[in-house]
Amino acid sequence: MKSPENNISHTADFAIAFPDERRFDDRALNGANDGADFEAFVFEVMAGQAPGAAMAPRLARGRDGAIDLLDDTAGDRCVVECKFIGRNAGDTGFDRWREVRNRPFPAVTKLASSPEDEGASPYRPWLDAERPIREYRFCASAPFATQAREDELPKAILKELSSTFRR
Repeated sequence: MKSPENNISHTADFAIAFPDERRFDDRALNGANDGADFEAFVFEVMAGQAPGAAMAPRLARGRDGAIDLLDDTAGDRCVVECKFIGRNAGDTGFDRWREVRNRPFPAVTKLASSPEDEGASPYRPWLDAERPIREYRFCASAPFATQAREDELPKAILKELSSTFRR
């Protein structure tokens, strides 16, 4: 089975700036799970940006196929991966992207060559030829050290996705 022609043409860029160098960690309503809170926050922001969209949380924890939110509005899909990075964390948005890149995408490649394993795989949406993923958004809660570093991440993501889904 060949990988579907996902042709992810871009990673959508957007940034939310908190005033006075505050971070998501500093939010007033702080639930028990920072990661889930950040995902809910991103969901609300995305829903506000595209009122006609049908962005929905995947509700899976752990192995979620690198898909936290999925917009199935039209035939083309938009995938959102959310990563909460706390103030005291030693890693960066790039580090979290490497985690995503190193786990799910090799699994997608393997699954494409072994379609019999597709049934219960959380990676199925990446291989759906009828409803291909056309947009990918990687959202991290931590700021980047420099603008140049921030500009590098979408390019790295697009390069990896293009490589993974090349026919």
